[in-house]
Amino acid sequence: MRLKRGLERESCDFCHRRKIRCDRSSRLAGGEPKCSQCDLRQIACSVDDSNDVRIQRRKQTRSAHIATSDSGYFQEAGAAPSKDAPSTATLEPAIANLTPQGTISPDTHNTPFTGTPSFLLSDNLFDLSADSILFLDQIFMGDPSSSEWTNTPLSLAPSQDQLISEALSPDDQHHELWESCNMDSATFKAALRLYFTHAALCLPILLQDAFWQDYESNRCCHALIYAIACRGMPFTDLPDKWEMQQRLANKFKESFFEHQSTPGRGTDRLDDIEALALMTNFQYENSTASSLPAHMETLFLSLDLLVMMTLQYRLEENASSSSSLSRAPERRTLLFWHVYGLDAFNNLDHKKLSRIPDTDIDITASLPRNEAHSYLDAILSLAIIARNMGQKFCTATCRRQGVKLADVEALYRQLDSWRARCPDYLRHCDSVRPSRTDVHVQLQRCVMRLLEASCYLQIQGFVDEYGICQEANLGGEMACFRVEYESVRAVRDAVDMCNWMARYDNDRRGTHTLVDLAPNILRDICAGLGVWASIRGTKLIKGESVSSPYVIKIKGWREPANPEDAKKRKLWEYLDTAKLFRSTVARAVSHKDTDKTLERVDEFLGPFMDNLEQMQADTVS
Repeated sequence: MRLKRGLERESCDFCHRRKIRCDRSSRLAGGEPKCSQCDLRQIACSVDDSNDVRIQRRKQTRSAHIATSDSGYFQEAGAAPSKDAPSTATLEPAIANLTPQGTISPDTHNTPFTGTPSFLLSDNLFDLSADSILFLDQIFMGDPSSSEWTNTPLSLAPSQDQLISEALSPDDQHHELWESCNMDSATFKAALRLYFTHAALCLPILLQDAFWQDYESNRCCHALIYAIACRGMPFTDLPDKWEMQQRLANKFKESFFEHQSTPGRGTDRLDDIEALALMTNFQYENSTASSLPAHMETLFLSLDLLVMMTLQYRLEENASSSSSLSRAPERRTLLFWHVYGLDAFNNLDHKKLSRIPDTDIDITASLPRNEAHSYLDAILSLAIIARNMGQKFCTATCRRQGVKLADVEALYRQLDSWRARCPDYLRHCDSVRPSRTDVHVQLQRCVMRLLEASCYLQIQGFVDEYGICQEANLGGEMACFRVEYESVRAVRDAVDMCNWMARYDNDRRGTHTLVDLAPNILRDICAGLGVWASIRGTKLIKGESVSSPYVIKIKGWREPANPEDAKKRKLWEYLDTAKLFRSTVARAVSHKDTDKTLERVDEFLGPFMDNLEQMQADTVS
């Protein structure tokens, strides 16, 4: 219920925005400066009523009355000030020191949540805005119950099995890790460093400084160390790096399953969930025997398990194990961001609903309308659109009756709005000569553009499979033309992006290409686009309609193109497009599964080229 203007509320800004119970008043009476909710999240607990004129006028009147009545500082009006009264020059620094650091200036009253603590509004926390952090926190943490309001101290002392000797160096502490994989210390540490310098540029999962602090203090679990080394190993220049990567992956499985099967282990640690997030969708080779059957391994290393473990995770419930980790609250937020986005896009690819519940989160519908402040904000907003797409199309009603025109138009409006709200520095690629220091920014631009193209093609995929629900006159035909236009435009933008990436890689002359740095996104999306172009070309050869039957005039020709000439020209365009996407996939040379990805593209590109050659031979004969 909204308070009347002029009434002072007792709840803090954080609890007031989330509409949850706040115990700030009772805790202030007991000497605690923060409410339970803000103390749990280690954020500032404040009440900002600067937008209420009546409260501000009442406070000014009250302060003026106190000031005039205090004879120790000011005399009556018109009297000379006392010699003991501090001067204005003395008071101003004192007032400045009393002002909390990061207080919002009057120019920032148009932010989404006025009075948000500077900890959330700053760009230091993964460059996530306050809206995004609160949204993720509410999705995965929920509203804590009243039993969680007690001020239970978190134990920062490591558990007994984590105690280390100060006399031991990090090499002495972790030597069994690389020795068990038949590696030396230099190779193992190089793989750890290369993960953060290469693999974590587009999809960060944990913080580099926090990991190294835990690594040197022997606080992080072995599963996380093996997972990081496994993901960083492909970026080494060793001849047997893929064999070493499989060894590290097998050691991760062994360590992860050992902890999961430990009796009385309690709840999952934060670093265990981070390790599973790193190894989700990894292609294992059955080279070593495991204590679990193959289908059980697939179940326990799946995205569904990652989502369930993340939903069940509570920071306050893991005080004995996770609170000792460096920057645990920030790592938790970053993990939430990663799991939410991975779940949204993965379920959209497989046409299934998500296990993450957000039907009761009122901010879900409004978040995509807020401006994205950074790369992580933009990816989160696009993931919310992908989830909306899955919730609309991955239903039994949609399979039976077809896709509704209103849903298609609503999703297109959201995608158009998303592109307009993206940060300026991520919208367009630079045409100037690149430098070695901006590779992460260029990589983020490519990831955003290709993820956007993938969303447009996902809409076409649902329409092709389920059809259009005819609700009004010409509604179905109008939707088909709109879907056709948006899909072809997205593919054209992807073609421009692939050409730009090739030029960028040639100019930069780096060790690894952009596709090599984000194989699960750039490489896999380009593979899907290559399959799309091959299928379209094959359908056109077989006489199936793939676009509107309008007359196409070729540039430079006075007369309209002959239908056969226009068909051949379109076929060659599809062939060039498919080859371009395939060549982009082939540049991810650091990863062993790139060969399997190329084989999947060739399954469609090969028949397309064979049919095109046969059609040419028939024309000549």
